[in-house]
Amino acid sequence: MAVIRRTRAIAASPATNTVDVSVTQNTISVPGSIGTAKVDVKVIRPSVAINASGPPGPQGAVGPQGPQGPPGSSGSGGSAGYVHNQPILASTWTVIHNLGKHPAVFVEDQGGSAMYGTIQYLDNDTLTITFFRSTTGKANCT
Repeated sequence: MAVIRRTRAIAASPATNTVDVSVTQNTISVPGSIGTAKVDVKVIRPSVAINASGPPGPQGAVGPQGPQGPPGSSGSGGSAGYVHNQPILASTWTVIHNLGKHPAVFVEDQGGSAMYGTIQYLDNDTLTITFFRSTTGKANCT
């Protein structure tokens, strides 16, 4: 808070002949409605704010684990897989997937029910699936 000495018709305290004002940067605010007036400003008690920073402090302690996040997306946009369709009855399917790895394989019949067979990886791009009887369906490689 700064103090202004009265030089014109500004309502001042009769005891001290002063008016309280707020000073922010280059603006002086006087409470109430005083109109336009020319004033002489004398700073009686200046205050200086210094914004300085020192070196960073030490690393704080590790906080507690946060809550579990929401479920992820359905996986669209992820790495592509390969679907092998087997429309002809066969007890051994040869699947050339070209994924460059030994993929996970889910086998289903034409109705979408899971089927089980023996999977043999011939290399990173080819595998065989052997069943007890000849069947049709598809193999999903991911």
